[in-house]
Amino acid sequence: MPGGLLHIFESAQSQQTSNSTGNGGAVGAFVAPAVGVEVGIGVVLGQIGIAIVGMFPSATASDDTTQDTSQAYVFHFTTAANAAAILANGQINVGATSGLAWVTPSPYPTAALAQSQLALPATPGGFFAIPVQNLQTPLSWSTAPPAYNQPGGGVEGTTPVAIPIQGAIWVPFQ
Repeated sequence: MPGGLLHIFESAQSQQTSNSTGNGGAVGAFVAPAVGVEVGIGVVLGQIGIAIVGMFPSATASDDTTQDTSQAYVFHFTTAANAAAILANGQINVGATSGLAWVTPSPYPTAALAQSQLALPATPGGFFAIPVQNLQTPLSWSTAPPAYNQPGGGVEGTTPVAIPIQGAIWVPFQ
């Protein structure tokens, strides 16, 4: 298997690569680090334990490489109130101001870390682990800029269309 076993509590790494196919892609385009992440949720002594283990294939600049995404996820961190609305709508809607839906390849283990790295306006109550098959367009990847008195610096992906949540898992923080 390419890459190797990586526990979520280790630091995620990002990579820069150039487009070797010469098809006009941007040189230095960002390659998202978390391509395959399996999420398992277990109940241990009345508390939810989260064990997130991923397989991280080697990044490639080639546009013609296929990857098995059957167990790959992206993550959407949000408040409990917003999660209820997402569950009721069956999708993560685009923002009224930005016109974008936001995800990250990083399953942050704590609410404080997610808020800090993604520069969120409120402390998230948990996150959705969303199968990548739900994404209807390619994501635009960037680094979260500082905002809301948070430093940012985490990796975020955006799409201009709503993201269906069928097959997604809501993981509340304790």
